[in-house]
Amino acid sequence: MKIANYNTNVYNTCFSWGACLPHLLRKVMIDCSNEFYQFNEFDKLINAFPNGPLTVAAHYSKGDAFFGMNSWVQAIDSYLESFKLEPTGKYAENAIESSYNASLELLDQNEYQLALLKFDSLINISSDKNLLGSLYYSKGDAYTGIKNWKLALKNYLRSYELDPSGKSAAKALKASYQTALMSLNENNFELAIIQFDSLIDVIPNGPLLTAAHYSKGDAFSELEDWKSAGKSYLESFRLEPDGKHAAKALMNVGMSLGKMQKINEACNILS
Repeated sequence: MKIANYNTNVYNTCFSWGACLPHLLRKVMIDCSNEFYQFNEFDKLINAFPNGPLTVAAHYSKGDAFFGMNSWVQAIDSYLESFKLEPTGKYAENAIESSYNASLELLDQNEYQLALLKFDSLINISSDKNLLGSLYYSKGDAYTGIKNWKLALKNYLRSYELDPSGKSAAKALKASYQTALMSLNENNFELAIIQFDSLIDVIPNGPLLTAAHYSKGDAFSELEDWKSAGKSYLESFRLEPDGKHAAKALMNVGMSLGKMQKINEACNILS
């Protein structure tokens, strides 16, 4: 059934808002099988009931319709419009969550720049630490997609700092380490050292910290800074003398000493 004209006086007189809203929205969602016609009907509702609960609901439902069509940007814009009108209303929390899910779809489709814009929009309006942790983690993924290792690491670490015990925390630390390794593998040794230091500053004790010190030693070795390399390898060994990097770390300490012509110390390490 086509909804052509909305008489706001009739609805205000005959129905409470609680009865009116579901009635109108249900007609649009059920009676309008054509998506483009459906959007037109939502727009009519929005224009007929400005600045009221129906407008909020219509924007949210319009977002759902766009989501169903895989129109992620339009879905996000509609959800956020709903949130902006009533940031503490009944649709607010779901609007933010749905916007994030649609932004993840952009990320999955390698629309990295668009995803970054939408993640930033959500960061600007959210105060939930769990969600913020996830948003910064996803920003890290987007920057990884465009091979901006510096900003990827920054966002992964921000994710961890916001929610160190949250669901994204362990992934954020692992992703931070992998990001620093990418700089090392691309021969950007100075940047890799800065990134490993950033990671070392926040990471708790464990295998990842040991690995970060070891890889930092590798970066210093490539720069032929043998003193700094030896210190990093030694710290890796000290943290986990029985760990997976221990034998190589100790050997590399000896090699670093040898490069500095400290032959006796090197022999003692390697013997």
